Amino acid sequence: MNPSQREIITLISTANSKFYPGLIVALYTALENSSGKYDYDVIVLDGGLTSAEIEKTDRLLSTLAREKNIAINVTNRVLTPEELQILPVRRGSPLTNARLLVPKLFPDMKKAVYLDSDVVCARGIEDFFEKIDDSFAISACLDPHRILKSDRTVRDRIKPSEYEWPYFNAGVIGINVARWREKFDEIIALLSAENEWKHADQSLLNYLFRGQWNRVEPLANVCLTLRNCAEGSFIKVKANIHFIGPVK
Repeated sequence: MNPSQREIITLISTANSKFYPGLIVALYTALENSSGKYDYDVIVLDGGLTSAEIEKTDRLLSTLAREKNIAINVTNRVLTPEELQILPVRRGSPLTNARLLVPKLFPDMKKAVYLDSDVVCARGIEDFFEKIDDSFAISACLDPHRILKSDRTVRDRIKPSEYEWPYFNAGVIGINVARWREKFDEIIALLSAENEWKHADQSLLNYLFRGQWNRVEPLANVCLTLRNCAEGSFIKVKANIHFIGPVK
């Protein structure tokens, strides 16, 4: 296929220097396992990267693009102090919630895939992009918690009839940015200090877009738990492995 005819996937992630090792592994493996059907526009929401880290990212991904015969454009979007002040701090950093600013930061963007910096992408991220459509705000995989009532901060805000609705993991998601933009004021209101969210933006997004997400193949985001580590069912197949929790 002529590269100019390929659709472009916008792939967004976020990091500072502390999370840079995970960021470069996540991005590199996602693109290394791309199908060749798409070109990529990679955007890093920069919460404190060094110039050397920025240069290394561009160099490694550009080299990979030549090997894959696809086009990759890398943009480093520095988050300003004013933008970071909008976000509550979690585990010492506001970056956990940074993806919620995407509709404001990129007013013309329609859809994107967001990738956490703690995922090794042996499968790639195109499952999420291909599931995005106008009917759903998010494409995602089921979380190990499985249902909304398992997240107490969501449960306290919904009707009992919604308790058993499915609950997604937000580590890798396809974003219908246009739908998020319509809800942006509500997103910011839900981020305010009086609102507690057990799992940061994952809780917030599950509450706001409950029943409005499209389920993706489970192997596209395998969240490591004691049970599936013991079973090892994902080891011999192509899966994206998500190292959830504070200890990576």
